[in-house]
Amino acid sequence: MGPREASYNYDSIHRHHKRTPYASNTFPKESYSWECSDQGLFYYGEPRHPTGNASASTYWSVFTNPINPFAQSGFNGTCQFPQITRQGLDDSWQHGADLYSVYHDLLGFIPDNLSNKVIYRVSNNVITSQVAGMVIQAMYAPASDVPLHIQPSGTDSLEPSYPCPAASSLYSSYGVGSSATNWTAHLNATKPLFDALDASLQASAASYGVFLAELADHIRSAVAGKSAVLYRHNVAHDGSLARLLSILQVEQMVWVGMGSEVVFEIYKNAHGKHFIRILWGGQVLRSSSPSLGANDGAVDMLDLDVFLAYVDGLVGYRASKIVGLCASVK
Repeated sequence: MGPREASYNYDSIHRHHKRTPYASNTFPKESYSWECSDQGLFYYGEPRHPTGNASASTYWSVFTNPINPFAQSGFNGTCQFPQITRQGLDDSWQHGADLYSVYHDLLGFIPDNLSNKVIYRVSNNVITSQVAGMVIQAMYAPASDVPLHIQPSGTDSLEPSYPCPAASSLYSSYGVGSSATNWTAHLNATKPLFDALDASLQASAASYGVFLAELADHIRSAVAGKSAVLYRHNVAHDGSLARLLSILQVEQMVWVGMGSEVVFEIYKNAHGKHFIRILWGGQVLRSSSPSLGANDGAVDMLDLDVFLAYVDGLVGYRASKIVGLCASVK
C-alpha cells in the first residue's frame, strides 16, 4: 500500500442538501405555492446536566391566517424559506449511509458506534442542523441525543460569519456590482481581470482562514496523540466550500452543488510518517498550487508537514495572521 499503512484521522465538510429558496431570493409574488407538509422541523429545548422534566417532541407547522392583512411575499404554502426539502432530507440520509458504508463497512476506519471519537458540527443556519440529523441517523441510528457542535453566530468559522472587512472589500472588487470595470470588460482587459482574480486567494484565506487553522490544529492534535477524535463531520454552505476550494487552489473550479464534499484523510505508514489525501466530489483533489499539487497536480499521499506548512504560511499557526489579514483593507 506504499504510505497508506494505516488510517489516522478524517475531516469532512460538505454543503447542505436540497433546500427551498431564501425569502430574499424570491420575487415579491410567486405564481405558485410551495408545500412542505410532508416533513416536520423539530425545535425544542430540554434540561440537561442535570436532566430535569422532559420536553415534548415538537415541530413547526407553518400556516398563514387569512385574517392577517399582510400578504406573505414570495411563495405561499407551508414551507419556511429556507428549509431543507423532503428530497433534501432523503439525500442527507443517503449521504450518511454512503459515508458509513465506505469508511466503516469497506475500510473499517470509523467506529462501530457513535462515541466521543466522532464529532458533528453545523453552522448557525438551521438548514445545516436539518441535514446533520438525517446524516447521523443513517450512520449510527443513535438511541440517545447527539450534540451538534456550533460556534457563536458572530464568530462562526464554518459558515463563516466572523467580521473580515478586508476580505469583503476584495470580493466586492470583482463581484456583482463591482466598481472595477475590468470585470465587465474582461474580453478587452484580460490581464487586469486575472490580477483581480488572483486576489481571491487572499480574500479566501482571510475569510475562511480560521476554519483552515482549526483543521490544522485538529490534525496536529490527532497525530500527536492528544485527541481521541477520529472523524469530524461539518455541514456547511456553498460559500464555505467555495472559499475552501479557493484556498486549496483547486485546478478546475466549479459551482459547489448541493451535498458537495471535501474530505481530508490522514494516513500513517509503518515508519510513523504521516500523509494527507484530499478528496473533492469523491475523487482526489487536483490543485494548481506547486506545494499541494506536487504529485502531477493530485493531492494524494502528500507529506503532511508540507500541507501544514502551506496552511501556516497562508493563515498563520493557530490563525495568528487572520486578524491582521481581515483588518488590512487596501
